[in-house]
Amino acid sequence: MKEQSMKRLARKMLMFAVAIVVVFGYNTLFGGDKVSDNAPKTTEQTQIEGTSRTDGQAENQLESQSGENPKTIKELVAAGILTEIKEDGEVIGWSTAGDLFYGMGSKHGNRIYHVFAHLEEDESKPVHSVFLGDEASLLALLDEAWAKRDSAFTEAQSNGNRVYDIDMERVIGTDGEEEIRIVVRDGTNKLITAYPRD
Repeated sequence: MKEQSMKRLARKMLMFAVAIVVVFGYNTLFGGDKVSDNAPKTTEQTQIEGTSRTDGQAENQLESQSGENPKTIKELVAAGILTEIKEDGEVIGWSTAGDLFYGMGSKHGNRIYHVFAHLEEDESKPVHSVFLGDEASLLALLDEAWAKRDSAFTEAQSNGNRVYDIDMERVIGTDGEEEIRIVVRDGTNKLITAYPRD
């Protein structure tokens, strides 16, 4: 019983933290306008809805044109939360301030939307965990988890991927999960998937 009370309290605290991020903004709290020194250097100048971007830098625009928190890749790029990565003039993916690279692939079209699928219930799947928060706070959470990977359980998979199970020491999932599984291509920062787990 005491464990359930603690989990409820942790959930309330996490929801309060998410509310703080929403009110004060991702960039203000987490420095989301910073670009990793390890990001590929092929980023070209891009025009995104009137925001000039050069070398991955952008104006701090957290709110989208509609006045809501950014939800689409275009809005997240314009807000400086994601940096568009191009190679030979073609978008090959996006990177975050925490040095995670989200490339193309999956049934969702790219790894960002694949991870965002874990923001909503999916009744068609027998097992599908859901993160607390919204798109911008999820990217910040995954950056935070990635920064803690050296202290995480890790395992190489036979398919060339590496799994990191990272204890976030707070509730990050709708079922009280406190751990995030991040899967990347082994030896890289190229994210394959991420989801809450017990």
